[in-house]
Amino acid sequence: MLVEIAVADAYGAGFEFVEQEVIVAENKLIDYRAHQLSGIKGCYTDDTQMSLALAELMLKDIEWTQENIAEVFYECYKRDPVHGYAKRLQTAFSEAENAAIFARMINSDSFGNGAMMRSVPLGYFNSEAEVIDHATIQASVTHNHPIAIDASVCIALAAHAGLYGKVTLIELPEYLLSLGYKVNSGWHGRVKAISEDTLSAVISNLMGHNCYSTLIRNAVNFGGDTDSVAAISCGVASCYKETKKTLPEHLLKNFSKHSYGLDYLADLDSQLKNKYLADI
Repeated sequence: MLVEIAVADAYGAGFEFVEQEVIVAENKLIDYRAHQLSGIKGCYTDDTQMSLALAELMLKDIEWTQENIAEVFYECYKRDPVHGYAKRLQTAFSEAENAAIFARMINSDSFGNGAMMRSVPLGYFNSEAEVIDHATIQASVTHNHPIAIDASVCIALAAHAGLYGKVTLIELPEYLLSLGYKVNSGWHGRVKAISEDTLSAVISNLMGHNCYSTLIRNAVNFGGDTDSVAAISCGVASCYKETKKTLPEHLLKNFSKHSYGLDYLADLDSQLKNKYLADI
């Protein structure tokens, strides 16, 4: 899960909000492309780091509160800064003297996609009620808006349904609807960094593709917030048996981040499976 999120995130980051002509010319899945603003290549962004932070919290058996969630976000960034954070979070990381101050600075009613992009690991919780509760709390830390919270819940439930074998990918929209969440599976065009756009793009991507390579390429082809769509799509797809689970070997080889990199993420993946799925 986290390895797939990281590789898709790092590839998509090179195309984030670039012109469509660049995507047409360069989206060949041959290698990573440097991010147009940071200049960083082959390294994951905030999407993966915040997913990693929540995974670590899940493994620690610490109470699932807004304060503890903000603290793991703060600690993960401070030990290993990565690029891609929204301006308000980047400012908070830079100016907050401790996690408590950071928590106060990042509270917002934004309906951006920052809460949903980190929700995939929450699918490991054992019941739908737990998934909904934990996804709602973590979203409210930075995006306390009904649209952002619902999107966070939908992504976590999508992962949960695959991990626990409740539905196939093609049945996912119907499953979410049965729980009260209506999703659009016919998205076309560029994706804004808002929850509604990103959720629709992810669901549409999952309806049309079931292997990592095509999921990543199609996420980039949408344009806009390409790293978030690619990362969430591959993260959710990793939870389903029918997904062809082979990442491009050259992307694994050329992944440039070593501290808290693919080996660390693979270990977290293993720990999550052992903790939550050992009896399945």
